[in-house]
Amino acid sequence: MLQTYRELSAVATRVANALQQSDFNSVVLMTEPSARATLTEGELQRRWRAFIAVIGAPQGWKLGQRQVIGHIATVQVHFWGAARAGAMQLKLRSNGREWRITEVRFEL
Repeated sequence: MLQTYRELSAVATRVANALQQSDFNSVVLMTEPSARATLTEGELQRRWRAFIAVIGAPQGWKLGQRQVIGHIATVQVHFWGAARAGAMQLKLRSNGREWRITEVRFEL
């Protein structure tokens, strides 16, 4: 289980860093192919910009709770911005080799 948490932490770290650098394409490339129809680069960019419009310029982030049930996982990433805090929830699925994003949700 420790290895799984490390893998999930690595994915969440790559996502958080990519979003802060406006590298939305990198996040889409980590997405499960079946989820790319709804989680496009444009949609991800729209959601991220709406999120930071509320929390303000991101000042930092930290990993939160990780939950794994079989081949499905959820990872929380807590962001704090210039105005307030918020969180991102990543849902992921393992294909046996790697964890792929199936959903990204921003919460205030």
